[in-house]
Amino acid sequence: MICKMFKNEGITGFYKGLLPSLLMTTNPIIQFTLYEILRKKILNYGELTRGGIVLISIISKLITTFITYPMLTIKTLFQANETKTDQQVFEVISNILKTDGSFGLYKGKQLIYYITIKCLGMYSKLFQNLLNAVILMVVHEKILKFFAKYFIK
Repeated sequence: MICKMFKNEGITGFYKGLLPSLLMTTNPIIQFTLYEILRKKILNYGELTRGGIVLISIISKLITTFITYPMLTIKTLFQANETKTDQQVFEVISNILKTDGSFGLYKGKQLIYYITIKCLGMYSKLFQNLLNAVILMVVHEKILKFFAKYFIK
């Protein structure tokens, strides 16, 4: 496969979709930022409970998914189009934006359907991402409490 890729696309074939992949690193940045903003708002009203952690984890992940979904669409377009050049992929993106507007980038998997039906049906990638976000933030909170108790005085 490596030889075939190199023969057909050259060294640049190995880096197809690199820029969109780098843009996707914004996903956890946005998620943690939103989580911390919501966390501080809740802490202003009292103690952060497990339910509060779960709720703000889910909210921050849903908002992050909505914000970064177009980048995932673009990344997929770059990686899936073996015969197209980067310029042609940009033309595809441009055509989507011209014909459908910015919400055209959400059409790929019909994000609203994805969130409402599959998430509630508990069998989608989004549900897995939400569960991962909850686990991540619960562990994050436990580690914060541990360090605050034993190391920060």
